[in-house]
Amino acid sequence: MNAVSGVGNIYEAGVPLTGTFIKSINLDIDNALRGQDAIGTMGFVGIASGTVSVGGAVEMYLADGTMYDKLVANTSSSLSWFVRDGLGNGYVITADKVKFSGGGVTAGGLNQDVMLSMNWQGLMDSTGKTIAIDRL
Repeated sequence: MNAVSGVGNIYEAGVPLTGTFIKSINLDIDNALRGQDAIGTMGFVGIASGTVSVGGAVEMYLADGTMYDKLVANTSSSLSWFVRDGLGNGYVITADKVKFSGGGVTAGGLNQDVMLSMNWQGLMDSTGKTIAIDRL
């Protein structure tokens, strides 16, 4: 998979981002796994899961103030994108409810792009899920 032909449109709030281009986007999933040990057993007797945390970061070229306003206003939104290989195998990643936080606008200087960097946190939606990953 690659970031040129392997990634389709990135959707924010259900519509493709147009005029605002993404430099990078990442996804972090943590299930807070922990090993369970016991007397008389070498290694773990089990692995227990904890609270699921879904989030990531996004860096985009700042075309207008729309996404920055969502960051500042702590507005809920959604993110969705797909990735696939040259054979068409891939995944659609959908976080139906996200909040943007942290980061901000970076304007390095003369002849440098104005970038918006922010974190995003997946929240549980009305159906009880934080993220959906569908195989293509």
